[in-house]
Amino acid sequence: MRALATLALTLGFLAGGAPSAAQTFGFGAHAGVSIPTGDYSDLADVGFSGGLDFRLPLAMVTPALSWYSSIDAVGHSASAEAIGGGFLTVPLLTGVRFDLGTLGMIRPFGTGQLGLAFIRSPEVGAVDAATNTEFAFALGGGLQLTDNLYAGLRWFNLGSVDFEPPELGSPSVSFLDIYLGFGF
Repeated sequence: MRALATLALTLGFLAGGAPSAAQTFGFGAHAGVSIPTGDYSDLADVGFSGGLDFRLPLAMVTPALSWYSSIDAVGHSASAEAIGGGFLTVPLLTGVRFDLGTLGMIRPFGTGQLGLAFIRSPEVGAVDAATNTEFAFALGGGLQLTDNLYAGLRWFNLGSVDFEPPELGSPSVSFLDIYLGFGF
C-alpha cells in the first residue's frame, strides 16, 4: 500500500509540473537520422527520416498527457552490393505522450505508439521490390526545447518481416530514429 501511495504521489508531482503552454494541440514536422538495429543492421545502412506529428491534449485525464499520432518516411540504403536501391518504411502510428515536468524552460517527455508500417524492400537481381504491411510500435522520449522546438529519439520495431525476394530473409526490422522537430 505504501508503494502504491508513493507511486501515485510521484506521478501526481510529475503530471502537475507540466506547463499549460505545452498542452495545446498542434502539428509539427521533424527530420533526423535513422540507425538500423539488430538483424536489420546487416541488411541496411544508416538512413534519414522525416515526418509529421499531431498532438491533442487529454487534460480531462491529466494535464501532462497528450494523444500523439505521427506518420514518418524512413529510408535506408541496402548494405549489400547485389541489392539495388534501399528500404523505404512508412510507419503510421498513434499513442500517447507524457510530459514529465520542467527543467527550467526545457520539458522532458516520453512517448509510446502502436500502428502499422508499410515497408518496401529493394530490388534483388531481376526480382522487383515488394511492399509489406506490418504491425509496428515505437517507444521514445525527448525534450521540448521551446514552445515550438523539440528533439528526441524513438525506437521503432516492426517484428520479423518476410521480404520478397526470399534472399533478403526474414529479419527482425528495428531502427533508432534521432530527430529534431518544429511545431506550429
